[in-house]
Amino acid sequence: MSCWRAERLREARTLYAGLLAKRGEPADARRLAVKIAAVDHPVAGAVVRRLLLDEVRDRTAAIASLGELVRAAPAFSVGHYLLGRQLVLARRYEEGARPLAEAMRLSLPGLELTVECRRLVGLASYQLGDYAGALKWFGDIVVSGAPPGIVLDAEDWIERCSWTRSRKGVSGSGPPTPARQHGVPVNPD
Repeated sequence: MSCWRAERLREARTLYAGLLAKRGEPADARRLAVKIAAVDHPVAGAVVRRLLLDEVRDRTAAIASLGELVRAAPAFSVGHYLLGRQLVLARRYEEGARPLAEAMRLSLPGLELTVECRRLVGLASYQLGDYAGALKWFGDIVVSGAPPGIVLDAEDWIERCSWTRSRKGVSGSGPPTPARQHGVPVNPD
């Protein structure tokens, strides 16, 4: 962390890449992948560093900073992921699904970020009543090569989606979620 804080970014990147290669916990791998992507990006680095060093403690301010980052660096997939993640954690599911879908479209670095992005889009889809969309996102996690615990969690979500659909008598794909409207394909039932 001291390299990151002291802005010795090349040294920090080398350290993070070495730690990432050791394949620790998925949450640690996501943090490292975000840091590496930020170090490698000329615009994103300062914004992401501020957020990860807790210099922006308020979620509303973090969402605003990430929104500015996405506008300044629209091809930076990790920026879209971070914005969508903050919005979903704030229970702003419809707003959060859009940048998450864009992050998937742009392609995220590493399995851990991709799987977490799918999980968040699946959660947002479920909360918005798009159970078919949620089933697709969680199904993608099951076949992604993710660690067994994450696969089990996705399978639990698939069961929950199926149960909710049957309980509510929902058939078809439900209302189009922002992820589907954003051009991310959803498998039919």
